Amino acid sequence: MIGEQLAHAAMQFLDAPFRIHGRDPATGLDCIGLLHASLSAVGRAAQLPVGYRLRNDDVECYLGYAEKCGLRPADGDTPGDVVLAWVHRMQPHVAIRGFGPDFIHAHAGLRRIVAVPIDQGWRIAHRWRLSR
Repeated sequence: MIGEQLAHAAMQFLDAPFRIHGRDPATGLDCIGLLHASLSAVGRAAQLPVGYRLRNDDVECYLGYAEKCGLRPADGDTPGDVVLAWVHRMQPHVAIRGFGPDFIHAHAGLRRIVAVPIDQGWRIAHRWRLSR
C-alpha cells in the first residue's frame, strides 16, 4: 500500500536534525522538508512551498500544494496519511501518520525528527492520502 510506503519512508528520517526550511536530512529538516524527503523517497515529485513563515494564521494559499504532490483529501486514520494540524493558534504543522499511535514530524523543541503520539492539543485541520 502506497500510504504504508510513505510512512516507512518518513521513518528513515527519524533522528535527522531539525532545521527551519531544511530540505536535506543530513543538515536538517522542518515539517515541510520531512514531507518533501519522504515523498521523494517513494518516487513522488514534491512540489512544496518555500519561504513560508513558521508563525502563520492563514494556510489557504498553501493547500494546493497537496494536490500537486498527489495527495487527496482523506477521512479516517491510515499509516502514511499527511495531516495539517494547528499546534497553536498561529502555528500550522505537517505530520505523517506512522504506525500504531505515532505521527512522524519535525519537533522543533527536541531539534530532530521524531515518531510520537499526536499531542491532544493539536487540531487537525486537513488530512490527505497519497493517491496511487
